[in-house]
Amino acid sequence: MQKIIKGKGQGKTEALIKISNQSKEYIVCSNTDQAMQISLRAQELKLPIPFPITYDEFIKKDYHAYNIKGFLIDDVDILIQYISTTKISAVTMNAPDPNISEINWWDTTLTYIKNFFKK
Repeated sequence: MQKIIKGKGQGKTEALIKISNQSKEYIVCSNTDQAMQISLRAQELKLPIPFPITYDEFIKKDYHAYNIKGFLIDDVDILIQYISTTKISAVTMNAPDPNISEINWWDTTLTYIKNFFKK
């Protein structure tokens, strides 16, 4: 599983659009407004993608599985919190690259977690 970890407004969703264009996997996002925004951004970039689905559709499995090759989750931290009615205090993740040093990986992860809980 590929992980895209960047700050807000740094191109995470655009990276998913590019991946979706190549893989034809569906982007999963928070709501229908965001799905429309992602679709419009893909059109601006001239990168055709399947129309994104919402967290609700994803959780309820309200999609046609035989057409789905895979999913690209936009803002997984928000999805995890969306699933729970109680605050999620911590998560673990595997390092995206085994060659990343533990210190650099920890610094990146710690920064990400701090930013996540500032919201």
